[in-house]
Amino acid sequence: MIEPPRERARLRDRVLTTLTFVLLAGLAACSGGEPSSNDAAPSSSDTSKPPGDVESTGTGTPADTAALTGAELYDLHCARCHATDGSGKPEIALAIQPRSFKEGGFAWGDTREAIFRVISDGMPGSPFMVPFKHVMTEDQRWLVADHVRTLMPKREVVDEDDRILRVADDAAVVRGHLSPIVDGAPMRPRGMLVGLPGDASLEYRTDDVRLLGLRSGGFVDRSDWEGRGGSTLKPLGELAHVVASGDPGPAFLGGDGQPLRAALTTTHVDAGEAKITYRLEDASGATVAFVDEVLRTIETDASLAVLRRFEMRSANGDRTIRIALDPATPRDDFAHDEPIERQQGATIREDEGSATAIVYRSTHDIERVDGDGLVLRTALGEDPTYLLSVFVVADSWTPARLAAWKETLSI
Repeated sequence: MIEPPRERARLRDRVLTTLTFVLLAGLAACSGGEPSSNDAAPSSSDTSKPPGDVESTGTGTPADTAALTGAELYDLHCARCHATDGSGKPEIALAIQPRSFKEGGFAWGDTREAIFRVISDGMPGSPFMVPFKHVMTEDQRWLVADHVRTLMPKREVVDEDDRILRVADDAAVVRGHLSPIVDGAPMRPRGMLVGLPGDASLEYRTDDVRLLGLRSGGFVDRSDWEGRGGSTLKPLGELAHVVASGDPGPAFLGGDGQPLRAALTTTHVDAGEAKITYRLEDASGATVAFVDEVLRTIETDASLAVLRRFEMRSANGDRTIRIALDPATPRDDFAHDEPIERQQGATIREDEGSATAIVYRSTHDIERVDGDGLVLRTALGEDPTYLLSVFVVADSWTPARLAAWKETLSI
């Protein structure tokens, strides 16, 4: 281990009193332990002044640390747990093994931005890796992030061709950060892309599973491979349909109209189909239903046709739910609303040179809910309720074409 210079050691001893409240959080501010849902990280808005007579800046950082390099700041604030060389093997014994940066031990991504966020805000729910936002200035935190990246194992450069994922006969599912699907929409730290044969892909948020939009063309550039979990995925397909301006409301609601959270459980690929499994939770966190959403392309005369098949079961007794196939899209945007039948219906929106249709059919009676968007009400029991919905994007529509698209919905 490389020992810090004597002057650096003297400086560290001088400012140790400023860090007492951080070190007491777990003998040090860093650990390799997994976050605990029962322990909240200290607030980064803590503005209490450190004890002692050390002159401080307005951010709570000792003034005589302002000129330190990233390596020196790391030695001062991080090496006590992670070791000077980033091995996670410090000179003092700790109750929990700290992460080893030398071995690529990063819980929330190893990009510069991801490391900066953890230094600033800590690891949510962990009493060990606490925020340093109140200890170091923003510039100092960037310096430490840059130094930590010098301790990482070297990565081979990924060729652009190796990053491009293409879908041929088998569907594919990729999770990661997604940029706003359109201007004004939010970033999606927990995003997902589903690629289907026929150059179709669907974009989702997964913290509360909701469809954001459909694309036509290539699948994805996995640029995030260049930084583990910290860089954004780059969808390659052209947008064919955006749901509710890229920020849709809940995809499921209870019979009383209260939102239900779609908590992602698993994803699965079987040849040309992709399946997303999630459970529906009420405001108390109780599970009220289980849903399998199966995706595949279908052959039509349209440029894009994607089938979503929902298999829904109640978790406890009979209940009524609402499912938003295209939530919050103003009803006036749809030029043609076919009257709903007991178990099927259609909605069509015409734009200049194109038409977007949503046709649907269920094994149970369905009811169109008044208001914006395409929201259906149906009953659930212990036996599955099936609802099929097809997004169709075409150059135009006619009653004959609509009838043909409906014929694809065979339950």
